[in-house]
Amino acid sequence: MKELRFHSELFSQRSIAIDALGTEGFEWFADYSTVDIDHELCGLEIGGIRDKATAKQIRRVLRAAFPAWRHSRVYEKDWGDRDLGWWVMIHRDPERLY
Repeated sequence: MKELRFHSELFSQRSIAIDALGTEGFEWFADYSTVDIDHELCGLEIGGIRDKATAKQIRRVLRAAFPAWRHSRVYEKDWGDRDLGWWVMIHRDPERLY
């Protein structure tokens, strides 16, 4: 069984991310639809981004806001019925393969 991880600081870092994106002109619900906390990797996921170019710009902003978080990726979510589109994941801990 995997150990449950919890990082309470991610709640304030989520606010920092939203502020950083707003400072760069990205608007919540216009340019992206969700900012999720990922306790497992100690990071954030920004989703519902309309195109890959915007996702890459958002990743650039987040990498500047969180320089100690060395891991990030951009991917397209094309399954399910919510928050379709491009996603940016940025996190402190490396992803592990199980």
